[in-house]
Amino acid sequence: MKKKKTTDKAKDVDIHQIYKKLKDTKCSVVCFRFPYEKSVNLIAQWEDGIEKEGDPYFIFHPFLENENNPEVRITPQLWIRDNEILTGNLSDISFKKIEPPIFKTPVEENKKEKYLNQLNRLIRLLNEKPEIKKVVLSRDKWIPKPEPFNEFSFFEQLCFHYPTAFIYMIYSPASGNWIGASPETLVSTDKDKLRTMALAGTRNDDNWTEKEKNEQEIVERYIVNLAAKLDLTMIHRDGPKTHDTGNLLHLRTDFEFDISQVSPSFLEQLIDEFHPSPAVCGYPKQEALRVIREFESYDRAYYSGYLGLREKQSSQIFVNLRCMKVLSNEIQLFAGGGITPTSDALAEWEETEAKTQTLLSVIEKMQNLAGNNGKTIE
Repeated sequence: MKKKKTTDKAKDVDIHQIYKKLKDTKCSVVCFRFPYEKSVNLIAQWEDGIEKEGDPYFIFHPFLENENNPEVRITPQLWIRDNEILTGNLSDISFKKIEPPIFKTPVEENKKEKYLNQLNRLIRLLNEKPEIKKVVLSRDKWIPKPEPFNEFSFFEQLCFHYPTAFIYMIYSPASGNWIGASPETLVSTDKDKLRTMALAGTRNDDNWTEKEKNEQEIVERYIVNLAAKLDLTMIHRDGPKTHDTGNLLHLRTDFEFDISQVSPSFLEQLIDEFHPSPAVCGYPKQEALRVIREFESYDRAYYSGYLGLREKQSSQIFVNLRCMKVLSNEIQLFAGGGITPTSDALAEWEETEAKTQTLLSVIEKMQNLAGNNGKTIE
């Protein structure tokens, strides 16, 4: 799809209001900002069946695709970058509001105790079965949604606090409403180069232990072996090194590969092979998935899936971490950690608490600011 400028004047374009109106009408719409950039993009689609081969699109893929969690693709009928309309016209949109359904919050009883029990069972299992090197166990956390809660203000605050993250908020009838600040690139391509990273191990300081080093090394080996399987030539490798995500540190190794000789369908094949990686699933993959299905007592949905922009000449796809689902009266947060035979259950619980603080701390800052000003979050 060729991006084209339209006659709508920049001064009349308010991404904040357009996003809210599009979401209220149950269009599929996403706002996002790439790491280290300042520009905000909005992409929206309100008609089905408009996709053409070679068109750009935004992809929102669940951890495991199924009937309840389908892949979402948003092809730009409207594309705005900052205050400039690149594709489409506002006059094409009917802003007729549809009321959202009411959702009842699950009861949060003994959450810590249950998760610690799961962790201890899993650590025992990993010590009994050394062939399973790592399993990523996750959980959710529910909080009341502040009222009123302006999602775009929250999005802007995430952009401010986490300049190195991929910041997004998305709504589609299939997925519901999600917001996140991902620290991890799944894959990015630019003509004949592909970049990815092994990001694993979490601490508040850089005193890395063998547990975190081993956890990250599993992801490194997985990437190297997958590249060999797909006959990719590595042209650069950097790491492991400490990566600061704003409130937590991780171990990170960057990889760059030559893809000048690959087929047009290569990226789909790579992502199918790569996801879910040991960073969000474990290793070996099938054994880790089986354990996750047995131990996790909730639906990850789009948490630890992937999302990003696909274009003909380049793509930037990220892992959906540090995210939350926004419902009518509640917010559902997600966090997990890589469990190995040497893991400590209480430390793993505390790690998930720290990961939810990536978003919770910003919500709390907005509430404190609103309280000091005598206002709510608007």
